[in-house]
Amino acid sequence: MKILFNGCSITWGDELEDNRKSRFSKLVCDELDIDEKNLSMRGASNDYILRTTIDYCDKNTVDIAVIQFTVESRIEYFGDDAFPHQFAPANRVKCQNKNKWFYKLIYNEYHGYENLNKNLYFLDLYCKYKNIRLIPLWLDWSKKHQSFYWKSTINLIHLCKDIWNNPEYNQGLIKSHKEILCPNHHPNELGHRWVADKIISLINFDK
Repeated sequence: MKILFNGCSITWGDELEDNRKSRFSKLVCDELDIDEKNLSMRGASNDYILRTTIDYCDKNTVDIAVIQFTVESRIEYFGDDAFPHQFAPANRVKCQNKNKWFYKLIYNEYHGYENLNKNLYFLDLYCKYKNIRLIPLWLDWSKKHQSFYWKSTINLIHLCKDIWNNPEYNQGLIKSHKEILCPNHHPNELGHRWVADKIISLINFDK
């Protein structure tokens, strides 16, 4: 069995004392006795997560893709150097004119919602085409997606309704679960264990 993990700093294991040993992807792979493949990056956007997931799956055999979608306001763009760069609201205070201009004059929450659902729908279709089982996770600690994403003005949301309704998405690490969060709200070791156990149960359920 070959499992691919991808996501942002949560899947990367930020704030853990030893992320290479304690993050949920490592815990899952240790229990299943398989090699870990984790493409996650701190500060990654959903664009990055989609692009790197597809790029890897095009070149490698993958049976299961465990993909954690991140904060929807992060955007990936290509610069004059032809390389992808990350936009994020947290960077707007720095001396990055493009970034400040984008979030001040163009971006609003509906851009983020549309982009997230576009990425989600595309990845769902791609995994079905490649016969890869997709286990998508929403691991943001600050919002519940049920109330956060269901807005009638979002054009793409109806395409993702069956995916969002899937119980596999209901993994929100909301702030009320302080016992499983680090000071900056990434999962602690207990939180990663909780996520790993959920993923393992989903994998075993489908055997």
